[in-house]
Amino acid sequence: MADEEEVPAGPKIKKCLIVVTSCAAFPDDTPTGYYLSEAVHPYNVFVSNGWEVAFASVTGTAVADPSSVSGADAETTAFWEDPEKKALLDAPKALAEVPLDTATTDYEAIYFAGGFGCMFDFPECAEAQALIKAFVEAEKPVAAVCHGPCVLANVVLGDETKLLADKLATGFSDAEEDKMGKLEVMTNKEAGGKGTCAEMITAAGGKFQLATPFTCNVVKSGLLYTGQNPASAAPLATQIVYYYDPIKAEFEPPRLALLSQREIG
Repeated sequence: MADEEEVPAGPKIKKCLIVVTSCAAFPDDTPTGYYLSEAVHPYNVFVSNGWEVAFASVTGTAVADPSSVSGADAETTAFWEDPEKKALLDAPKALAEVPLDTATTDYEAIYFAGGFGCMFDFPECAEAQALIKAFVEAEKPVAAVCHGPCVLANVVLGDETKLLADKLATGFSDAEEDKMGKLEVMTNKEAGGKGTCAEMITAAGGKFQLATPFTCNVVKSGLLYTGQNPASAAPLATQIVYYYDPIKAEFEPPRLALLSQREIG
């Protein structure tokens, strides 16, 4: 009997690693954590485009900021109320469990979600810094949204330059911190504050790009992608999808614009 004809392998499924904070409280023990929609909205963008998503956190634990659960939109609530999906965020792998030598072969992109909590563990996380350097060296996208870009502040490349040096970047602005009533707690270093995300980006040599508070703002600088606030989380993920699908990037935005105009008309 003739050998069976070998069936060609299909295209590789693209994967993204979404990282959330393990910090669940401000220095004064007020509860915080990761911002739920900033994990859910990107997840939905990637999955709807045929990607697979894995979640990780700094230590393997993660708590959603209570305000991001109580104030969640319908999309985020639907995820949170689905036991199988919620379990993905309830038990993320620790970053130390993500093999550094295979991370960039397993994943096409890494995406750091925000939330006030990440200001207290992202910047000094050695595992996160090592993963970011690996993705940069592999010429694969690194994305971070809202407070998430603080993870980039202390990344130093092989030539001893800071990752953010002379890069365009954005993140949660001081004006947004003020509107949320958190500017003082973030800047009061005597009480455990670490400074604001905007301060960290600027101190690391980044060129901070500011838009109107709480409006979408996505900034691309090479393969470094940053978003300013929760409204930027899904569009930031979309830009990663577009990077790997230039045909979609060319034709989808004008199509969506035309559909939007039709709805308005």
